[in-house]
Amino acid sequence: MTRFKLIPWLAIPALLLLGPVAPTATAAIPQESIQDQDGLIFFPLDDMARTESVSRLATSVAGQVTISQFGNPDGALANRGRFLAVRFDLPYAGSYTITGISFASRTQSANPAKLASFRSVRILGHDCNTGLPDKSQTLYRTNRYLGSSTGGINNIPLSIVVNNPTILYAVFDFPAPTSGIADTFPFLFTDRLFTEKGLYANDFALDSSAVVTVPEQPGTLPGTGLLVDQNLAVSMSVQLTSQAPMNELSGFGCNLRPAQAEFTYTLPANVLSDGEPAPKDNYMRSLQLVRRTNCGWVAQGPIVGVPSDRIPLLTVPPGLQIWGVYGVDKNGDNTLVGNVTITGASSVIGATAGVGEDADEANGNGNVTEATQLIPIVSDRPESIWPAGDQDYFFVYAHPGDVITASAKPTNIDFRNDLDPVVQVFSNNGDLMATEGASSPGNPATVTVTAAGNGNGLKAYMILVSDRSGSVLDPADAPRVLIPPTYNLDVDVETPASLSKFGPSEAPVSGLLNPDQFAFANAGANPVRGGIATFGYVIPRSVTGGVSVKLRIYDVHGRLLTTLVNGTAKAGTHFASWSGRDGNGNRVGPGAYFARIEAGSFSRTLHVDLVN
Repeated sequence: MTRFKLIPWLAIPALLLLGPVAPTATAAIPQESIQDQDGLIFFPLDDMARTESVSRLATSVAGQVTISQFGNPDGALANRGRFLAVRFDLPYAGSYTITGISFASRTQSANPAKLASFRSVRILGHDCNTGLPDKSQTLYRTNRYLGSSTGGINNIPLSIVVNNPTILYAVFDFPAPTSGIADTFPFLFTDRLFTEKGLYANDFALDSSAVVTVPEQPGTLPGTGLLVDQNLAVSMSVQLTSQAPMNELSGFGCNLRPAQAEFTYTLPANVLSDGEPAPKDNYMRSLQLVRRTNCGWVAQGPIVGVPSDRIPLLTVPPGLQIWGVYGVDKNGDNTLVGNVTITGASSVIGATAGVGEDADEANGNGNVTEATQLIPIVSDRPESIWPAGDQDYFFVYAHPGDVITASAKPTNIDFRNDLDPVVQVFSNNGDLMATEGASSPGNPATVTVTAAGNGNGLKAYMILVSDRSGSVLDPADAPRVLIPPTYNLDVDVETPASLSKFGPSEAPVSGLLNPDQFAFANAGANPVRGGIATFGYVIPRSVTGGVSVKLRIYDVHGRLLTTLVNGTAKAGTHFASWSGRDGNGNRVGPGAYFARIEAGSFSRTLHVDLVN
């Protein structure tokens, strides 16, 4: 679920240079300050209608597939005097036809009387020597393409016959620097501020020779031209002559443990990528971990059967590596590679910090052998959520009655795709004691719990830090490649006598999540300021086979606004979030609301306050 952070320039329809933005930068950059600069230019879309990513066509035409590898576009990007290129790794066997590309465009002023004028739009092949588009393989070109100036979808029909798996690029040629930003200067839509579906690593900022720009552009990996902080909203349509494969996997991430890396993913629904139902139940047969090279994806490790919840890899190659996974269905067809994760360390051009694993990796499992032991007081310990899907486990020892406080504070924030930390604490027997997420991306998350038990013996308590996207608080979204991924960790263990100087505990679910009893509690801040309301509920271990759960939001007049949960839940601790919108997607106003849960014979109502 996408959560929005209020930042001053989001409400200003002015151009911003792509790159780090200081937290204090509240004024729009004047047009004349960028009018003669070539290179990348970005501005947020604010409240404009945004196109949605789709995994398949809403059509019943067999074999017709649309490749749309981006999340919800939230910004507009141009590369003045240069190229933006979008890569498509086509896995299809036999002969098939590229039938078109589609993309949204606009101008800065969004004047419907003026069209967005691209110098050219091309379809290029791939150069295995450089890993970039090859201008000598020009399959299509149209000069001075006039697109929508108001965010409308442009469709370019094509008829390019291709044989077997290949790599193609949709390449957009932007006008050269001129005096000012012309009314017709074009921008593409991009998914950059939140990347809730993860990074696909398909987009390149290149010069007009289709090589890496000098100087290199912000948001790219050095020497590659690859943009690692966004996904351009460009789709390609393909007509297959044989049965379409299944949809790509999603939610791909990597967690590093001392003995191995573990890659996790979400299997697609049992539907083919053209919208047709799969011929058989459980149609996905196997999975293959892959690593990107200049010539495309190469298999890494053995094929993994389905069902399987993760792919282990004993040795991760050194250096910066881009990883993905594809599926093989029971017809022997390969799916697309979905979102990616990246291992290794690198600088990122123009970023406020580099990327890479922190000094405590690999600490990706919650036991005292693999987690990192901390000796309180810990203050500003540098850490990172890297690679995408990383889980940082730490542990401390505490006596019964001691108060444990842990805080993850994002660093080097730039208001774009910032770390949205979640902190959880587990008892020594693995029971979840408390979960706390940040109020919005870039803000800290702090959790406080009291060590349970009797006597005076020390016990280990686990602390888990992760990014919200793909976590228990937001499992529908994918692990994100965070640029930058850094945070500082604070941990303290205090006796009750010294607790008074710090004030009372602010962990709403602390002590309420008894695994043997039904429970329902606020799992986040209340009142809710500018974020979302989060609830935790427990189905006791005595429940076998699951129980029917309904979680609804009502206004003060008892009117039903929306339903958050309506299904069956198994024993355990669960979370649900409310974004402050009704069932039609409309944001409700500030005020008092009620969350009511019904789980079997158990019911409870909580009071929720939304404030500006």
